[in-house]
Amino acid sequence: MIQTPTNLSKNLDKSKTQEQETLVSIDILLEMEKQVQESYENQPKSSNVQSYFNSVKIFLGNVFLTMPNVFSQTGWLGGVILYSFIAVLNTYTMNQMIWVGRVYSKKKNVHGLTTNVTSYTDLSYRIHGDNGKIFVIIFMFIAQLSCCIGYLYFVALNIDTIICDQTNGGFCDKKVLYKFLMLIPTIPISLIKTYTYLSYVSMVGILCAVTGGIMMIGYMGKELEDGTYVQEDMKLFDVSQFFGHIGIAMFIFEGNGVVLNLNHVAKNQKKYPSILTSAVVSVIIWYLIISCIGYSTFRGEVKEYVTSNLPISGFTILIYVLFSFNAIASYPVQILCAFEIVEDLKFFRQERDSKLVKNIKIYTERIAIIVVVTIVAVLVPKFVDFLNISGSVSSSVLGFILPPLYYFRCYGLVNLKWWDIAFNVFLILFGIFGGIYSLYTSIDNLING
Repeated sequence: MIQTPTNLSKNLDKSKTQEQETLVSIDILLEMEKQVQESYENQPKSSNVQSYFNSVKIFLGNVFLTMPNVFSQTGWLGGVILYSFIAVLNTYTMNQMIWVGRVYSKKKNVHGLTTNVTSYTDLSYRIHGDNGKIFVIIFMFIAQLSCCIGYLYFVALNIDTIICDQTNGGFCDKKVLYKFLMLIPTIPISLIKTYTYLSYVSMVGILCAVTGGIMMIGYMGKELEDGTYVQEDMKLFDVSQFFGHIGIAMFIFEGNGVVLNLNHVAKNQKKYPSILTSAVVSVIIWYLIISCIGYSTFRGEVKEYVTSNLPISGFTILIYVLFSFNAIASYPVQILCAFEIVEDLKFFRQERDSKLVKNIKIYTERIAIIVVVTIVAVLVPKFVDFLNISGSVSSSVLGFILPPLYYFRCYGLVNLKWWDIAFNVFLILFGIFGGIYSLYTSIDNLING
């Protein structure tokens, strides 16, 4: 069909209009992406000291108080080997994520821009797109919210133990009530928006944990010195239980999914890997000291939380209170990661929203998540097995399977040495088989007791 000059002119005008609209759309997308990146870049940055305390805090929750119970099943030597081994592997994979994140921070996106990797989910999106991001989000939620459930469970257990004793058994088994009452402190403290500001909360929590730990070591040391410890032989090494508790051992570094977030807000990102490593070394030494002394004191009678073995007195009540404050201080550090995942949705980043509307959306979402976490905590029957299941499912994927896969994708197999490939394949297989066996053991314990 022959076009008339008039039709040809109209088509050209239409084509120019479409081209202009496309350019405008691209400009809008670029501006939006720039604003999102600037919002991340404008977050307050953490000093080396703040980065260290935050790194310690994401690991120093209350899970380590379950370690003596694990030692009673794996044997003391089995426990030391298990947790030390996991610490070494986890330190490597956490640093691996930082290395890969740096590479992808330098890669240009579809708009020709380079932007820093801000989180685990951000990295997964750059490597595998939307499907990869959704996959990681699922496991991140399981990991971080499981930590928060553990904190509620622990604090409620402590309150119930103290009040039951002080009322001479007149007010006992009210853990459900105490879990709901925990909404009072957890909601306001979880409205803090950045890890930098949370570092001050972390410092208080760490101080409480260390003080409580020293007091507990002193008490248990006195029991050992006086010969009033539990009189039974200590188990050395149980192979089946060793492999059966890999899941909970993986979960001991409960904050590995938050490492990229902390790296992003660090002032000195080049030094952050060494800060992270020193934090892990500090934490694992502290864990093993408490675990060995706790198991030596209470042996086969050690409970889910070793603190539950302490008879109630003025001295031990203070230990309970200090560890409870540490758990409450850990809660916002872990749940902030889940908040950031949700708040990355477009619904929370509408340009037309005023600051008031944005805050209402964010605070409503945060309160809703906290309420859901509390309800799930009420439904948890046996915490150690629940923790082992959570660790088997989430920590094995986030801490041992995905980092080597991302490492392979980033550097390419052809560019890696054979021993590097072999070691990372081992990490993947360790994560898969260790996670599956731990999952089986925990489910069997829940079903058969």
